[in-house]
Amino acid sequence: MVERFAVVIALEEYADSAIGQIKFAGNDGLGMAEALKMHGIPDGNVAVLLNARATKTSIESKIRTTCKKLSPNSELYLFYAGHGLVDQGQNFLTCYDSDPQDLLDTSIPLASLMRQVQGSSVKGVFLFLDSAHLGFPLHLDMPQTRAGMDGDELEAFSKKSPSTRIFTACKPEEHSYSSTQLQHGIWTHYLIEAIAGRGKDSLTKRNHLTTGSLQKFLASNIPLKARTLHLGRALQTPCLWEMPGEDAVLFDLSEHLAQAPYAGNSGAVVLKQAYFASTTSGSLKRLPGWKSSYSLPRDTGPSTRQFVKKVGSASVQETFDIYFAKIKTAFSFKRNDCVVQAEEDSVISCITPLFTFSVELACDASVPSNYIQTISLSEIQDESVLFTEEFARLFDNEFQDVVLEPKSVLNIEHIIDVIEDISGGDITVSYPADASKCTVRIGDGPMEIVFSAREIRFVFPQKESIQVLTQSILQSVNLLNSESDLALLT
Repeated sequence: MVERFAVVIALEEYADSAIGQIKFAGNDGLGMAEALKMHGIPDGNVAVLLNARATKTSIESKIRTTCKKLSPNSELYLFYAGHGLVDQGQNFLTCYDSDPQDLLDTSIPLASLMRQVQGSSVKGVFLFLDSAHLGFPLHLDMPQTRAGMDGDELEAFSKKSPSTRIFTACKPEEHSYSSTQLQHGIWTHYLIEAIAGRGKDSLTKRNHLTTGSLQKFLASNIPLKARTLHLGRALQTPCLWEMPGEDAVLFDLSEHLAQAPYAGNSGAVVLKQAYFASTTSGSLKRLPGWKSSYSLPRDTGPSTRQFVKKVGSASVQETFDIYFAKIKTAFSFKRNDCVVQAEEDSVISCITPLFTFSVELACDASVPSNYIQTISLSEIQDESVLFTEEFARLFDNEFQDVVLEPKSVLNIEHIIDVIEDISGGDITVSYPADASKCTVRIGDGPMEIVFSAREIRFVFPQKESIQVLTQSILQSVNLLNSESDLALLT
């Protein structure tokens, strides 16, 4: 059985402020450590050195003690986010206590680190270097020194030991960029997404993350993202240094995806069609625009609808402003990223690059003296946003209904007939005499699936986390498809 070890080094700041800060390097280190732990690496085998803990002595000591634990069945993962430099073809990694006046002697030669690692009995070594950042000070008395990494030395390391694979955030002549929107370095963000099983198209058909599939995923996403976020001026091309034909398995995500089939699953693309919603209701007297001289309406005609808009407009605006501020903060959106649209004071929407959020207030059709306020999320541009920490923090326990729109009109009678023919009692269906719609329940689960001609509505008894919503929906769709010929949402 493979025993895995990891050393994660991330430097967002340095003891000497003359060495420029690296935005979000701390997030990169913590995120990388958590992603690695998802693959069963015990806490005792993961060393995390952030900022002041990442001194030259500490880094060298941690590498040395970790290498002593390695065996022929071990794999070692080394991650570094910080300033790198090259002097006469030799690569160096800076440390928290590196001295700008004495950089070479106060930084760590990558060759010395690699000698320790490659001198150990180890099955595989995977090195991830995000070390070509802007803001690195070089003095005039160092004419042969430059920021970044030298590719020839990296290539020599991989040739010397075919079990060594080295990923770098960019080509030697380029820079690595960070993103306020992602709250990470761009390269590390996608690296973490892939390792955590959230990277769309990052896996092989067997759900393996290999060096080749990872590099293909990084190369297909990072250059475009860097240009998009930095207005076309950024050129960032991720690289992989390994012997040709030596594609290696980094992680097998089969078990992980079986436990969480919504993450990294190509079937999750159906969630781009999803409309998430939740409602609150109450007496019109509770709305901020209500006045004591008003009378409660007795019908739901046009005049009542206009009246509800009048007394409820302040409530809609107040609710929208709260969520608008949270959305901008969570995803670091700028003003131009958010288009606000208002419709007659009763609906306000925020259109972002990732999704559209809306607040709507209307008269309760069954009780004219009551209002119904709905918050909703729709027009999801990339389903992977549903599985991010930012999205979960913002929208967990906010929604209890999810609607999916099929590509064509549903034949409700056929759905009823198919489900009634399924053997066993785990899937049940109920419907009115005219079969205009049907309600499906799976096992003892609390969720109901309501089919009508033009929508599939997943109804939960209470507001749930995004994980519960998405997992329940995808598992239900997969089960119905596997037990019948319905081919829902395909």
